Amino acid sequence: MKNLRLLTVFMIAAFAMSTVSTAFAGAKKEKKTCTIEVEMDCGSCKKKIEDNFRFEKGVSKFDVSLEKQTVVVTYRADKTTPEKLVKALKDMGYKANIKGKKCDHKHGKDCNHKHSGEHKHDHGSCKGHKH
Repeated sequence: MKNLRLLTVFMIAAFAMSTVSTAFAGAKKEKKTCTIEVEMDCGSCKKKIEDNFRFEKGVSKFDVSLEKQTVVVTYRADKTTPEKLVKALKDMGYKANIKGKKCDHKHGKDCNHKHSGEHKHDHGSCKGHKH
């Protein structure tokens, strides 16, 4: 009788642990989507982002829109964050903010405006226009 109770307790504990570990495994691979506003002026800008962004850790897919000035990113939440993705774009030389998030300027408003300034990267074919 004692063995049967012990076996029952053991089986319940094993089932509970497997359920919890499965739940955590699912949460780790959760995919999220965010939209990042990026200042870009030409097809070369778009191509540079497309060529480099695919190597960002955790990015599973993305769409760069020159017309909308956005990058829509689907990513694994356990591998990266929207803030890291924005930093990657800034490291490429672009001004970028998470859409709808307050920008890092002192005005403190939701930032849907363009910030003036020069991109610091080499455009190659688009040197003829202002950035």
